Amino acid sequence: MQQMRLHRLLLTFLVAGAAAFGQPAAISAEGGHYAKDDVAVTQALPAVPLGGGSYMELKRAAILPGDAGKTLVFTLTAVNGGDRDIALADYWVRPYSASGAQFKAELLPQDKDKNMVPEGNSTDLTFYAIVNEMTELSDVNLRVVQWDYSLADLERKIGDIRLQTDDLSYLHPAGTARTMQLGNVPLKGEVTRVSVKKNEKYYAPQLALQLVNEGATSLTPPQLQYSIRTADGSMYPLELVNTEKIILQPKVMKELQLKSSTIPLSAGSEAWELVVTQTLPASGDTKINVPLGFMPIPETDTGPLTQGIAYDYANATGLYSFKLEQLERLPWDEQDLLTAQLAIANRDESGLPIPDFRAYFLLDDGVKIEAKAVKADKQIGIPKGQEARFKLIGKIPYTYQYGEAKLLIEDKTAEGVYPVVGEFQLPAQISGLPAVAFGVKRSPGGRSLQYSPRAVNSYADRSSKLYEVQVEVANADQRGANIPKLAAYLQTPANALYPMKMREVKTKLNPDGRALVSFWTKLPKEMDSSGLKLLLGDAVTDNHATADGEKPDAFMDAAVYDLPNENVNVAGDLRDIDMYPYSLSIWHISTWLDAKEIRINFQYDLSKDSYYETNTEGEKIVLQLEDLKGNITQTQKIFFEKGIEDDDVYFQLGEHSYKWKTADQDLIFKTETLKQYKLSVYHEFQGQRKLLASKTIDWFTTTD
Repeated sequence: MQQMRLHRLLLTFLVAGAAAFGQPAAISAEGGHYAKDDVAVTQALPAVPLGGGSYMELKRAAILPGDAGKTLVFTLTAVNGGDRDIALADYWVRPYSASGAQFKAELLPQDKDKNMVPEGNSTDLTFYAIVNEMTELSDVNLRVVQWDYSLADLERKIGDIRLQTDDLSYLHPAGTARTMQLGNVPLKGEVTRVSVKKNEKYYAPQLALQLVNEGATSLTPPQLQYSIRTADGSMYPLELVNTEKIILQPKVMKELQLKSSTIPLSAGSEAWELVVTQTLPASGDTKINVPLGFMPIPETDTGPLTQGIAYDYANATGLYSFKLEQLERLPWDEQDLLTAQLAIANRDESGLPIPDFRAYFLLDDGVKIEAKAVKADKQIGIPKGQEARFKLIGKIPYTYQYGEAKLLIEDKTAEGVYPVVGEFQLPAQISGLPAVAFGVKRSPGGRSLQYSPRAVNSYADRSSKLYEVQVEVANADQRGANIPKLAAYLQTPANALYPMKMREVKTKLNPDGRALVSFWTKLPKEMDSSGLKLLLGDAVTDNHATADGEKPDAFMDAAVYDLPNENVNVAGDLRDIDMYPYSLSIWHISTWLDAKEIRINFQYDLSKDSYYETNTEGEKIVLQLEDLKGNITQTQKIFFEKGIEDDDVYFQLGEHSYKWKTADQDLIFKTETLKQYKLSVYHEFQGQRKLLASKTIDWFTTTD
């Protein structure tokens, strides 16, 4: 009867005057905490003996901010080592400070039905108490009392658990992993990665929290709260990026992404820790946030991101990593291209889509240059552990000089806005185009196509010359590949740039296949061609690779290629004339004349390196017969392999005979003066010619 009366008295005491607290944006709080599972055995606070091998010990304790003021939350473990049940209603705990101030402890409603501890068992009891603003955890003592109605104050002191000790290192345990308790399941947590960006007002941290279920059954955690506690004790809530339902399998690691963007710079970035709490009901309609774990946050450099430094970024989709790999300033018409290569890596546990981001350059903190994001690979998503790369291209006048430059990355939110999620400080020295020596094959962007100039040719007319660069394209992949649209400039030793047109090869290249594409531009006829270089890159229109019918407005993955010396020798024989990939031989040449026409008969052999895909558009063979005394000059244009119109003359591949007829009724009267003629072979390109071979032959004879 007396025990029941005492129990009712205890329950009445427990529910009276319960105080509630929530979690405001930032309120000063004490920085340490105590967790028996996280400290060394020698640092564990002494237990209070209850007699018969039973005792009470402190499992964890912390002071957190609350609506009603600073709140002490602590958990006691009652261990029954005797041979009889322990009636919990016989005991209570009173917190008090070093100055003697006492605080009223309340038991969480979830523990109020815990009346007994059977022999050989233990149970946890969680309490909370409102403390004054001056109280720190190191000031607190917990007095365990037993109800005794024979005493005037109805209670007898059993013992104290003193958090006030000479060595307070137990309030800041070593190591980075912490053990939390969810029900009866131990849960190990650790902050493994952190990236911190900042603007002129706030820090914006992103954390990776790894959780491991140390129990034997799967666990679906309840709704938890996550906060950063700064060195001065202020707490700032974190947003959980992974919003899907979390299931923790035994011994399987699960990573959560947490972020915030509103920690003021005045709070500092040193000695942060992650606080995990669970909201539980208290008295009436009030709730209390019970701390489950305090994990140190590794310190990180909060300075500006620079080239080569990766930082983690989490959005509603998952965890990414951004890294600025390369920065170039490239020439383009009357402008320069600021081109940054951005790698986006998948740091999550499964495949991720490519984020919907955009970017811009900021010059001298005042000039904003929008950047087009152009895919530099064929990724349609980002598999786990892999990367996608983009070229971020902005344009500035080529004469513009700036002192400082930044690259800012924005990511689209569910609300359709684009907040800045990354800011890179760009190097003062920006690299130019990579140089490629003649004979070296280059694979732009690490792709399978390899480019290397093969030869150059000059074709002249009376006022100008056309300069052509032949480029070999090889497919080193195991699959077929199309040659992309390319953009090119011819660069002089004085860095003057001449835009070049491309003669495309649209045939897909098989594995190990090769093609010969050419680029050409017009130059002043008297211009020295020595020292010229080719600037070549993949053509870009807007934010994608240039397609058929589109005009390039930029290029990427460009390089400057050394060019070979031009072969300007004119052969004195008409055999093995090089018009790569063709070779032409003409022999057994004879002439015949009557009153109406002159006929030139010969054998020819046209061969081709068939391993190369080519485009002969704009190309012709030009034969010119010229009497050395000026009696006759005749010209014949001949297409390679096939003509365009039905009456076009063309040479077929292989060995054939050819009869060239031309009318000249007056030539019959000049036969006495016809001694020798010169037969010349020209290579014509875009209407301009280059002399390749010329042979002087006696009229009306037959050559070998």
